[in-house]
Amino acid sequence: MTISRVLPLFIAALGVAASAAAAELPSRKPKPPEAVKTCEIGGKPGYLLPGGDVCLRLSGYVSAQISGGSPAK
Repeated sequence: MTISRVLPLFIAALGVAASAAAAELPSRKPKPPEAVKTCEIGGKPGYLLPGGDVCLRLSGYVSAQISGGSPAK
């Protein structure tokens, strides 16, 4: 057989194999997200991470500087 006869057969077989593999994949329904639970760290509120007993508290500050002036002429 020549390449011109084998190549279309190879491409067709590859397409059939890919579609058969995709048909066998199980379909899963997504789990609903877990509700965020709150906890306390040193008397301040925090968040309990899902799937564990770790309490996380986020804190910080934001700083900004605004300067003004007269527009150039």
